Amino acid sequence: MLARLSDDGHLLGLASRTSAPAIARELLDLFGIGHYFAHQQIYPGDKSAHFRALHEETGIAFADMIFFDDEHRNIESVSSLGVAAHLVTRGMTRGLLEDAVGSRAGSV
Repeated sequence: MLARLSDDGHLLGLASRTSAPAIARELLDLFGIGHYFAHQQIYPGDKSAHFRALHEETGIAFADMIFFDDEHRNIESVSSLGVAAHLVTRGMTRGLLEDAVGSRAGSV
């Protein structure tokens, strides 16, 4: 999914609330996916702070962003900014991705 999004020209960023940012970055590298995320906000704190930083870095409007997370509190925090936030309860699927991207700007 990450390769397809990247190949289709979508700018990918990530927001991770963790007290161990170095370990998070190491895991991204070990899984071989860190390079897909041009913008990374990895540090403790509310996800809305991460998204404000992503907005400042990229200039992308909150309304043009899509966010997936498995914690309801993060969905509430980020959606309050106007980001399309989607709760993922059983893992990310292609169907969830297609529904979210399709509702914003056409299909994946």
